Amino acid sequence: MPEFRRARSLVLSLLVTLACCPFARAQIAPDPQLAAARAESLKVYKRDVAPVMQKYCAACHTGNKQKGGVTFASAFKTPDGAAFRLLWKRSAAQIKTHEMPPADEDQPSEKERKAVLAWIDGQKRLAAKDPGEFVIRRLNRTEYGNTLHDLFGVDRAVARDLPDEVFGAGFTNSLSPLLMEQYLGVANEVLTKLPPATNQRLFDTALPAGADPKAEARKTAKSLARTAFRRPPSDAELDTLLRVYALAAGQGKSHADSLRLMVKAILVSPQFVFITP
Repeated sequence: MPEFRRARSLVLSLLVTLACCPFARAQIAPDPQLAAARAESLKVYKRDVAPVMQKYCAACHTGNKQKGGVTFASAFKTPDGAAFRLLWKRSAAQIKTHEMPPADEDQPSEKERKAVLAWIDGQKRLAAKDPGEFVIRRLNRTEYGNTLHDLFGVDRAVARDLPDEVFGAGFTNSLSPLLMEQYLGVANEVLTKLPPATNQRLFDTALPAGADPKAEARKTAKSLARTAFRRPPSDAELDTLLRVYALAAGQGKSHADSLRLMVKAILVSPQFVFITP
């Protein structure tokens, strides 16, 4: 029990620091199909749409002439710009009903009108998808147990005593001191129930001759945190985890025991417990 209390005190004292590390921002990979579609759309605009707009619209809606308060000066330069979607949509409605160009002006052919309308209609399919607001939320009991099983091969029931309600948006989606104690208790149970192969892989491998223990611990922290945090850890997060290792080693703990305490810090850290974008 004294050993557990010392470990608890050491880990919890550094959780504040770890919690203050900014969550890494997810990088959204570009969509090659969307990029290709936009490139093709711009090609069609230059070939089929720009000549029509210049011939029938530019005289009244560019430069100093902005009849009806409408100008295409900027839209002509970046026709696929998000800022001009409403302008193109309104233009399409007037072109379709023959309100524009006015009856006393030269009129485009039906083929020209259809080319412009088809291009404008296609723009709505080229807008970047909006996934909506992402609410950072805590793993529920089932998710936490499944994650520990995937990481360490332990029984999913190890998380059986954790609360399950996680509503998000600020309701029961936080970490109370009592809940932190529960997570630390689960982390201790995980480390006592590892399968022999996992235990040896993580903790029982002897340090190479002449190796720097902190450097080896950083490698372990980087590998485990990448999986546990579901993203590469930041340098600040790794530095904090190494502080846990260093404090344990400074109290005379072995390399393996210091690593175990570092793993506990990972398993109770907000970066592991919460799902982020």
